[in-house]
Amino acid sequence: MEDGLVVYEISDSTNPFEVSQVETTGNAKSVELGPGYAYVLSDELDIINIETPESAALVHTVDIPGSTKDISSWNNYVYVADGSMIIIDVSSPESASIISSTGIVGKDIRQIAVSNGFAAVYGDWVDDSWLTFFDVDPPEVPLKLASEPTNHTMNGGFVASGNYLYALDSNWSGSLLHIYQLDPPDLNPVGLLDLPPKANGLLISNGYAYTAADGLKIIDVDPPESAHVEVSYDWPFIGGPTRIAGSFAYIAAGTSDCIQLTLIRWNQPM
Repeated sequence: MEDGLVVYEISDSTNPFEVSQVETTGNAKSVELGPGYAYVLSDELDIINIETPESAALVHTVDIPGSTKDISSWNNYVYVADGSMIIIDVSSPESASIISSTGIVGKDIRQIAVSNGFAAVYGDWVDDSWLTFFDVDPPEVPLKLASEPTNHTMNGGFVASGNYLYALDSNWSGSLLHIYQLDPPDLNPVGLLDLPPKANGLLISNGYAYTAADGLKIIDVDPPESAHVEVSYDWPFIGGPTRIAGSFAYIAAGTSDCIQLTLIRWNQPM
């Protein structure tokens, strides 16, 4: 299989093993999970039934008009950045379809994050970058709430959780975690945290942020105004956290020669 979704059994965290593979319609870029389904962003949006992981199967594909760049999900909807913001109703996965498409004149939407009825998008055009907030409830008629230019790249991670957007500006000279309030939308960060250069990957879970920056950094972001690194783990690979489940961080990382799945376990970051 050249491109697709691989499902692993991880009930024994010391011995994960592959249980199924599903080929996608193109290069698999990212995945979001819903009840019983995986939404895989390839050249299109591939919807895979994973209710029985051993027999995971592609059940529907939604054609995306532009070049797919990023994906987010909230409730029964999947949001795709393809230069514009595409909203897809997946309440009936086998017949999922696009219900709205919203662009920003002169801007190429590259990243998207959705939580609690609000969408944050990051887009650029030549040397001009913008951060924009939308009200996406109802999703059929997204309403732009606020927008302003930014000189930050937001390329290390772009995640919405609860009432906040977490955006990671990563470069060789250093990285900066921005935390924005979504409701009411505030384009001035309520929290900022300096991190080592080339921070990569960003996940939010139970009041903590996880990113790869000279090892795995576990950041206390509750409250966001006093965000700080709580725990740091070292490892020699390049890569970022891909999932947090219980007391495990699942990290897809590697070198120029190989990629491996690493599990890090802790009692409680505190």
